[in-house]
Amino acid sequence: MFDDLSISEQLGCNAAILLAFVNNDVAQFEMRSAALDDLIHDAEAREHRRAAFNRRDAACYRLGSAFEPLGGLDLDPVFLAGWLTAGTTGLLLLTRVAIANNSGTIVDHLRLLAASPAGRQIREWGVWAQWSWLKDLREAETEGFRRSKNFHKSGWRQKPPTARQRYCIAKLCEWLQTEQQIFSTRWEALCWIEAQGGNPRFRTAPARPDLTAALEAFS
Repeated sequence: MFDDLSISEQLGCNAAILLAFVNNDVAQFEMRSAALDDLIHDAEAREHRRAAFNRRDAACYRLGSAFEPLGGLDLDPVFLAGWLTAGTTGLLLLTRVAIANNSGTIVDHLRLLAASPAGRQIREWGVWAQWSWLKDLREAETEGFRRSKNFHKSGWRQKPPTARQRYCIAKLCEWLQTEQQIFSTRWEALCWIEAQGGNPRFRTAPARPDLTAALEAFS
């Protein structure tokens, strides 16, 4: 076949054949690259997912997975926390949404409630509820650690500050508008943090909203 073609035509045919091989190689590479990306993602996700090693976090993931079949993964978790802790007020508001929209799932009704005028008050309640829970949890953990044997071990006190301590120090310095503080031991870091009043996140409580405003906004 090539004998009947000019040199330029033969070169064109060869180029087309080579291009086909290249395109095939590129396609194979992209497929393997995608598979490798998935493997890397799974490996990294496992390292970051505490659920792989912690029963409590695994339970959190299992509960969250209940929303996925209903398309509820986009629900605002702060709003949802507010609704769950709003008690009968939250139930009454969701019932009003369901009566006005007699089709759809609970997730659909929650999404409508979040977008309603009452949704902002419910979300503010979620901010307050989560802050209060985290503050109580932090205080309980701190007190429990102070009573533990590890707290009195010199080995722990002489170790370099933890990543959590360094982050807290950086935020405190930012909040206090002071130069960045650097400490060589965990004990020094702990004493300084406590002298500044502890984690700045828990220094000022968010306002506790009035849920009657949510009922009025929905009426």
